Amino acid sequence: MVSVGIMALVLITGYRAGNTIFQYSDRQAQVFLAQLCVDNAFIAMQLSGLLPNIGVQSEECLQGKYRFILHTTVQVTPNPAFRRVDTRVETLDKISLLVVSKVIGTK
Repeated sequence: MVSVGIMALVLITGYRAGNTIFQYSDRQAQVFLAQLCVDNAFIAMQLSGLLPNIGVQSEECLQGKYRFILHTTVQVTPNPAFRRVDTRVETLDKISLLVVSKVIGTK
């Protein structure tokens, strides 16, 4: 009877450890795909050849099975040829995954 109890405890611990590893790998996949969303947004800004408009905007980004919301804030800088762009990525459940800041200039 004691051995059955010990075996059950070992199996429960193993299940919890496996579940934690699965959740961690899913979170890492989300952060990686969120980074792709941010990279795509920054590349689109740079390819336009224009400075991004000052202000705040939100847009949806679909990457694989995940849907993210990109919140982008564009601010002026002391040099008028550059703009500061802060982008925050969150899930549809409002869980923040990533925050990236970059300075974008004209060509």
